Amino acid sequence: MRMWRLGSGHLVVDRPGHSHVQDHAAVLPLLDKALSEVVAQPEDDIIVREIEFDRVVGASQCVATTEADDVFFHKRTGRKGPTRFVHNRKPEPTRFVTVVLKRNKTMTEVFVLSTAYVGKTAPPEPWSHLATVISVEFWRTHALVWLDE
Repeated sequence: MRMWRLGSGHLVVDRPGHSHVQDHAAVLPLLDKALSEVVAQPEDDIIVREIEFDRVVGASQCVATTEADDVFFHKRTGRKGPTRFVHNRKPEPTRFVTVVLKRNKTMTEVFVLSTAYVGKTAPPEPWSHLATVISVEFWRTHALVWLDE
């Protein structure tokens, strides 16, 4: 199990049973630095932070779209609804890393890394129970780059 420390000294552990970082391997070498910038407050049960680095750290899979883009929907494995994707685009260089942490309910000095990825913060997808009006608006104008491998 991977572990890190927040700038506030709190321990961060990877999700048990499924490492979300495996889905976003490019962020792994950036996590020590990114998490060291996060200071948890006593009232923080969920932390969503966008950390800006002083250099380009990778490429964001989430891009703004226009009507000229070839957009489609595809249900990703383990998701409850479809994700908006775009063909014929490339991931865009970014200086940002986003981390989402949840406080452990029994060990309150520990946070679980829910997700971490290279790029700016994206709100939950519209089908999520956490979605808001902001989520719907964001995903009308953004999509993940479809990578043909």
